[in-house]
Amino acid sequence: FFFNDTATTEIYTEQIVGSVRCVQETGINAEYMGYQITSLFCIGMDKLTLIQKKLFPPKVALIKIKGAINQDTTQRVRHYMQKIKPKNTKALAIVLNSSGGFINSSQNIIDILSAYRQKHNIPIYTFAEDLAASAAYHILCIGDKVYADPSSLVGNIGALTQVVGLGEVLKSYDIERRLYSSSENELWKKVDPLSMPSEATKKELFNVCESLHKKFIDFVEIHRGDKLKVEKGQRNEKIYQGEVYVGTEAAQLGMVDKLGTYEEVLEEEFPDAKIINYSKRSGKFGVTGDFQMALNLSLIHISEPTRQAEISYAVFCLKKKNNSPLSFHSSSFLSNHL
Repeated sequence: FFFNDTATTEIYTEQIVGSVRCVQETGINAEYMGYQITSLFCIGMDKLTLIQKKLFPPKVALIKIKGAINQDTTQRVRHYMQKIKPKNTKALAIVLNSSGGFINSSQNIIDILSAYRQKHNIPIYTFAEDLAASAAYHILCIGDKVYADPSSLVGNIGALTQVVGLGEVLKSYDIERRLYSSSENELWKKVDPLSMPSEATKKELFNVCESLHKKFIDFVEIHRGDKLKVEKGQRNEKIYQGEVYVGTEAAQLGMVDKLGTYEEVLEEEFPDAKIINYSKRSGKFGVTGDFQMALNLSLIHISEPTRQAEISYAVFCLKKKNNSPLSFHSSSFLSNHL
């Protein structure tokens, strides 16, 4: 579209924005599908900026972490973070609903989130939804601002390992367990559920838990030590022995900063921002529930020495046939000036 007057500019601007919004409402990840939206104007960068402001409003990137925390969780979080574009991102919100998991996995997630915060200077808000215990509380602590639902369960600062002991069952049936290993110190031999653990093995596993517990405590002291409302000498007895508190008690103890759900807090802190959930599951064809704007705005120099145009093309046609998936048709307008 080529035009010069302001009124026409505004009309076509609204049409282009409307086309993109249509795609946005369908939840289509146009970038993933390989489609692009570009614009062509002969009116200067000010109108291009106008479109950018309308198509790229401020946003808060939301990631929900649910269930047991393990290496699969780490991979999912890494995938979510790769989708988040820092431009116009005002904050990163992490919502936790987990009873815990592996401490090394939670540390990997913390490293991913912290690196993103440091690189892009974007604050992290963490929220305890129903439950943020053990490794989930580990992640919760890294928030620049930490919140909990008043009725959520928070804490469980501790470490454990568990093995089901079936050795006595075999013994009652006169079944002998024979396990051969290259070393007496093999880990899986020590935690084999069909073998009877020795006292030395029990002590060794307890020492491992103690070591992990100490690392957990040190981490909490670094990230929340000056915010805890319990005297340092009483913390080991009060909050470092695996206790779990409801949200209101956790706030009183300083284990979280304030009470509130992520919807309430983000609406209050960022009233003009759009909350985009990057952890929604993907549907067919890799289409994500949240729409990640696919827009390439670039300057192209026209061969004519007197003219430089910003080029924009925005046409998406969506149609749906009965129960069949959405099909895409794109058309382009090419100027004689190119």
